[in-house]
Amino acid sequence: MKKIGVFLILLLILMGCTDDKVEVPKEDINNDNSPIEEQSIKTSKEEVIPKGTLTLFYTKHIGKDTDILPVQVQLISPEGENLGGYGENIKVETDYYGIFGYLPEYDKTYLVHKVYSPSYASNFIYPITKNNKLFIFRDWGVDDGETEIKDVYIVDPKTGKNLYTLSLAPPAGSKVAIVGDKIYYRSSIGTDIYGKRSSGGELYSLTFDGNSQKLLEYGDEFNSGKFYGVNNKLLSVVRNNNLVEIREHDSLGNLISTMHSLIAENYEIYSGENNLYFLNKDDSIYYLYKLYLDGTQEQLMEITLENGEVGVDFDEEGNKLFIITYKDSSRGYIIGAVNIFDLNTKELNKILVEQQISSTSPGPDGDQFYILE
Repeated sequence: MKKIGVFLILLLILMGCTDDKVEVPKEDINNDNSPIEEQSIKTSKEEVIPKGTLTLFYTKHIGKDTDILPVQVQLISPEGENLGGYGENIKVETDYYGIFGYLPEYDKTYLVHKVYSPSYASNFIYPITKNNKLFIFRDWGVDDGETEIKDVYIVDPKTGKNLYTLSLAPPAGSKVAIVGDKIYYRSSIGTDIYGKRSSGGELYSLTFDGNSQKLLEYGDEFNSGKFYGVNNKLLSVVRNNNLVEIREHDSLGNLISTMHSLIAENYEIYSGENNLYFLNKDDSIYYLYKLYLDGTQEQLMEITLENGEVGVDFDEEGNKLFIITYKDSSRGYIIGAVNIFDLNTKELNKILVEQQISSTSPGPDGDQFYILE
């Protein structure tokens, strides 16, 4: 029996959609994947949001297109004989995502950045606020459930103006840490047919001008745990059973010291601008601790979930700690309240929201807050 080689020739003419069409405003989509141009943050043509306004950044699914792409399949034998061909239709789905800013005090939303994600190259974006900048990470590993961050857009959180566009080579395979003008990350890990690591896992740094440097090899004793950027320091959190160690590293990734050793079983770590926060959960009660970089700690508060609330999210900005309580719903991610805790005065203010902001899960750092300047 002859072996037949199959060559797929894509026609250059796209036909109109025949099913599952969802209308998406084309003027709201950047087909070149670039950030939007500078724009003013306004609730209307006349009303300008004042300085000092709290903004929550999050990812939202904007819409979906389903297109039918006609293709021609040509059959060629190994000897080069033309065996004929046939036509068929390929279904191509495109998702549209945006980074939005939500103003709880005004109940207003504005678009900061937008991308599209075709089914043949699916990707996802999520925000991180740090050092008066909004970092938008684009993850291309969504199809196989693994992280593969290849692109980073650094924008002005007030205007959406693009400041830097970076390409990560090799791509990042885990959570990133932002320290000053550097992004620290581990390279994406490749595996063999047996599922064992075959490449990747090294620690890299990338500056805003695009210079990349490999710092630590995979398996290095200092290249372990999760890395965080806090107060212009590179930290890592390493767990060994119920022992949690928080360590400080120099700019090359080498260990300086171990700052904290904690015993915990059900916990989460959040990084703020100036400190780490340790959240220990016991049923529906969360115990929040502030972990100082000098090795001391302070219990700040207890947070009890109300009926219907399933979790909390945190961020720190400008000596204020922002605490979201959220609800689970078939409609998606719903904020129940935004709690603002002043780290200086220890005063707690609550903004009741009851607002659905997204049906999309947040990134590894959760939704992000910023105080407009």
